[in-house]
Amino acid sequence: PVGSNVLLNLALVPTMGVLGAAIATTASFGIGVLASIALGRRIGVAMPIPWETVGRCALACLAMTGAVLLVPAWGGVAELFAKAALGAAVYGVAAWT
Repeated sequence: PVGSNVLLNLALVPTMGVLGAAIATTASFGIGVLASIALGRRIGVAMPIPWETVGRCALACLAMTGAVLLVPAWGGVAELFAKAALGAAVYGVAAWT
């Protein structure tokens, strides 16, 4: 994953900036997961994927994103803390209900 992260950063950061770095890191983690699954299967060890948990996290992320996007962008540290607090609360409720 480190190699793919470096290459993707070199490709994406010049044109996309911080968003490119975030995409590169996320894609690198995905590549790492796929490599772990492939290597595990190759040596006969299946990596269990908890699909229910993955789905619950995905739905919680969607709920959190929707809630945070509803907060108006007034700028500054207050907005950052408001969005972080709201996002954490919504994610927590959505993930554990």
